[in-house]
Amino acid sequence: MIFFSELASGARNPGRPLRRYKDSLKTSLEACGISARGWESLASDRGAWRPAVQKGVGLFEEKRPKGLDQKRQARKERIPNPTSAVTCPTCDRVCASAFGFRSHFRRH
Repeated sequence: MIFFSELASGARNPGRPLRRYKDSLKTSLEACGISARGWESLASDRGAWRPAVQKGVGLFEEKRPKGLDQKRQARKERIPNPTSAVTCPTCDRVCASAFGFRSHFRRH
């Protein structure tokens, strides 16, 4: 009976599982150039850990604005869907949807 039973409220919400702290830590370490496999041994030596983190964070902060600029440029170059595109009569900006047009038109 226990094997085939279910919880009254349901086991969990459907969809992708929540991100674990471990996953977020691994992403942050790799962004700072610290190996996800050897970080524990590096962290146990405080004298080596601090400079590694400071160097990694410095490199990350140097790369971050460039990545943001690339994402922004790609977003600006994206061609909207011509079937749902709406052009602003005031400034000739092409909005990808009617909702985007209404949001944009509030500024005029």
